[in-house]
Amino acid sequence: MHKAYEGGPFGGKIRLFAHEFIAAFISSITSRPVKMPITREEVFSVCPPARRMIIDLRTGVKKNGKITAQHVKIIDDVGAYRRSSPTALYLAHVFRNPIYDISNLKHEGCGVYTNKLFTTAKRGHGLQQMMFAVESQLDIICDELGIDKCEMRLKNFRRKGDSLPNGDKLRSYALPQCLEAAVEKIGWKEKYGSKPFKGLGIGTASMFSGAHNFPFASGAMIRLNHDGRVILYTGQTEFGIGVDTVMAQIVAEVLNCPIDYVIVNSGDSEVSPHDIGNWLSAGMFVSGEAVRRAASDLKNRMVKYATLGLEVPEKDLELEKGWILSRSDRSKRLSFSDISRYGIQMADGDPIIGRGFVKCVPEVYFWKGKYNKTASLSSGRGRFTEAYGLAAATAEVEVDPETGKVEVLQLVVADDCGTPINIKSVEGQVMSQAVMGLGDVLFEGIEFNNGVVMNSNLLDYLVPTAEDIPKIDSIIADSYEPNGPFGAKEVGETSRAAAISAIANAICNAVGERIFSLPMTSDKIRNAIAKKKGDRL
Repeated sequence: MHKAYEGGPFGGKIRLFAHEFIAAFISSITSRPVKMPITREEVFSVCPPARRMIIDLRTGVKKNGKITAQHVKIIDDVGAYRRSSPTALYLAHVFRNPIYDISNLKHEGCGVYTNKLFTTAKRGHGLQQMMFAVESQLDIICDELGIDKCEMRLKNFRRKGDSLPNGDKLRSYALPQCLEAAVEKIGWKEKYGSKPFKGLGIGTASMFSGAHNFPFASGAMIRLNHDGRVILYTGQTEFGIGVDTVMAQIVAEVLNCPIDYVIVNSGDSEVSPHDIGNWLSAGMFVSGEAVRRAASDLKNRMVKYATLGLEVPEKDLELEKGWILSRSDRSKRLSFSDISRYGIQMADGDPIIGRGFVKCVPEVYFWKGKYNKTASLSSGRGRFTEAYGLAAATAEVEVDPETGKVEVLQLVVADDCGTPINIKSVEGQVMSQAVMGLGDVLFEGIEFNNGVVMNSNLLDYLVPTAEDIPKIDSIIADSYEPNGPFGAKEVGETSRAAAISAIANAICNAVGERIFSLPMTSDKIRNAIAKKKGDRL
């Protein structure tokens, strides 16, 4: 299989669609390329939307704001087919585990079949639904107790080094710093409650950096070419997020060479080692670490031959801009191309290949009836991941009380992705999630009538336009994840859920009444304002 460059899948392409199978099947029979276009209306009518959940949440809190217990019941409207509902119900629980330190927790969930399209993952499978409920209720509790909404969250956050109930350990954890930075940037203390129909809101989220599920591992190979460049073979697939660039950066960093020395061959199953892909945000943490290890292995092999070729001790050698040099005598040097020739002439034709491989959670295995710390969807026990990405967001909105129209004035998203390898790529991820979250809160929702999609076009199904997008500030918290390549971990899914909760809470704080469902349309907002006044629309 050879990859094709495509737009972001966001979990929606996690399973094979019927039209994809049909096209591939016809192609295999005819030995001809097959293209099967589907219209926008067909996309809306046959392709699955995001999950639809009803969440009943009960939280026990002391008067000082310390959370002591929480009971969650989720009803997942799965549509006509179950598909990934058990996974979503499980993930809704485990994704939020790293955020708040709650000593007594009960999580229940069930899927219900309905006469609707089946649902699927969308950039945080069950995460945004769960965090919308949790963060909304925390705001309600703070209003009841008269506690500052930022201070309550800071009081209940977990801490770096904490062990979660399932055994996962928070080796990197900058969520408190993220919230403090987001609150300061938006001017929380100065602005909160200062003007009618203007509101501020807070949201948080967390996400795996890959999981233990089979076959959650990655391998990589790097071959030294005769011209001194290197070719990286990885099963990772580029779909618009900059994977190829970042993997090349990792190799160039290890070999201390220009990035244009690195050729990336990705997503080709004929030549690439196994790779699970970017599922559950594993790309950087799992695949990136495999690439780093492969580059380190290649470096060690190159240095070994340089030691022999230059007759210089290994500890005296360093790599710099495509050369291996003696630190004590800079005239003694071999180019990467020279090392390739040495492997052929003096090492029995050694092509000089570096290998690297890694499992997301090394201690988890299941083999021939033996299981070690595997996760259970039904009980929530077992190891989940080795690192969690985290995010906190703040939002400022203004609501027109006559029309219910919302203007998002500012959105701040602070993301803990470990140590960022490519700052621009990380900022792009954070901002794209913020815009997606804006659409989730204000516009996007599939409407059904007797199982039929009623808004199956982009005139009736609204998405944010350039005029709707506010000033967005992204803040990157460098927490250094020791198990990730150069300290990096997940960055692709947390910010969306945090932005959703922040915008939603800001709207509710602006109107002084709680809205319990998304999207928060102008009709819902006008009804909330009327309810606050004691009127009825």
